[in-house]
Amino acid sequence: VMLIWSAGARCSSQDSLDEQAMVDYFKEVEIIQRSGDAETQEDLQLKVADEGEQEEAWLMEAGLATLFDESASDGEDGIVLLSTLTRTQAAAVERRVEMLKQTLRKRSKPYSVPDVREIFKPSPASQSKVRGGADAETDINLEVSFSEQALIYKEGLKVTQPQNEADDRLPDFKVSQDKTGQTRVGDLSAEDMKKVRRLVLIEMSALFDTCGIEVKAHKALKVKVRESGLFGVSLSTLLEQDQRRIPGTKVPLILQHLISHIEEQGLDTEGVLRIPGAATRVKAVCHELEHKFYEGVFPWESLKQHDAASLLKLFIRELPYPLLTVEYFNAFVSVLKLPTKKQQLQALNLLVLLLPEPNRDTLKVRHTFTAWRCSDDSFLLSQIPKFILNQVRKQNMENQRKMNRDRAVKKLLKKMAYDRERASNKQESNAEVRGATQTQSSTLNRRI
Repeated sequence: VMLIWSAGARCSSQDSLDEQAMVDYFKEVEIIQRSGDAETQEDLQLKVADEGEQEEAWLMEAGLATLFDESASDGEDGIVLLSTLTRTQAAAVERRVEMLKQTLRKRSKPYSVPDVREIFKPSPASQSKVRGGADAETDINLEVSFSEQALIYKEGLKVTQPQNEADDRLPDFKVSQDKTGQTRVGDLSAEDMKKVRRLVLIEMSALFDTCGIEVKAHKALKVKVRESGLFGVSLSTLLEQDQRRIPGTKVPLILQHLISHIEEQGLDTEGVLRIPGAATRVKAVCHELEHKFYEGVFPWESLKQHDAASLLKLFIRELPYPLLTVEYFNAFVSVLKLPTKKQQLQALNLLVLLLPEPNRDTLKVRHTFTAWRCSDDSFLLSQIPKFILNQVRKQNMENQRKMNRDRAVKKLLKKMAYDRERASNKQESNAEVRGATQTQSSTLNRRI
């Protein structure tokens, strides 16, 4: 009887907790709806790129504008970039060039896109199978292109256990250790990061293409955005404000203070992120922060934990542009369509590397705060895959060889010009000597 009563009590307690959770959930939904109705700022308008426009923008972002515009300035870099692509990466470029070519035919544009067979010439290496793709599902291989690994998985060259779709738990992934260590975003120069970003864009597109997932990019239309303040202000504006006070700031100060306040006093508070603060009080605190935060007189000690959590969510919700950016938001959503959790994690790694630096730094702080049990934040948020680094290294080596050739040619031309000038001066000197000799000889003959 006691066991039955105990089980009934636990069941009743669980039901009351579930009921309270639902009440809290709908209360927060109501608060969000009320704050949205009262918001005077214009909504962000999204526009789907026109036919062909998306391919042009993609090729320009990938540093391959010369494939449709011969006057583009990145011709040499584009040729070097094409020479380092894997077969899946080359297929992604080829696909977009072909789509653009078909679109331009419809438009009857005066300039033409080169045939893909002229861009990518088949080579024995491109037809060979990639080794190193048969890793365990929990091993993250950073030495082989993610899209190549996805192709191997798709072609059935790898035997795996059927995936349990009902299991949403993230496996304990292990990142392969490299003797040369890990390379993070801040370790490379701006010029190398530019090359990394182009390759990451091509690799990300190749991964989705290999899995048969089409990702449509959006572009944001201009919206009216506040030019100062804390809430409803763009990340770039916030950082400009903060860097005037603390040079070198990479994450908005208001976000840092809110997270620090919650971590110091609120991690043991029940439902700190689930249970919202009182709407009127949160609104009043938001107004007070706008006026007192930069003055350094805001009373943080009186801020309740649930109110601080609500302010944190309000800050992210009111950003005029999504933290994941308008351009790549659909790609982040499409990650869930990838067939394995391993491929989903790899796609997230690539997408995070594509984000602008302020967005990436802010996302990292938020992710570290909300995902205390994440096994490997460094891989997801800042580590650059080794195969990308190898491709950048190949580009740098090719560019260095080209510079050496150009330097040698210039040196040779300079030497040839110098020798030619020297020979000309010598001929002129000899002519002058012969002329002087002849003059002296004629004068002497007349005297005799």
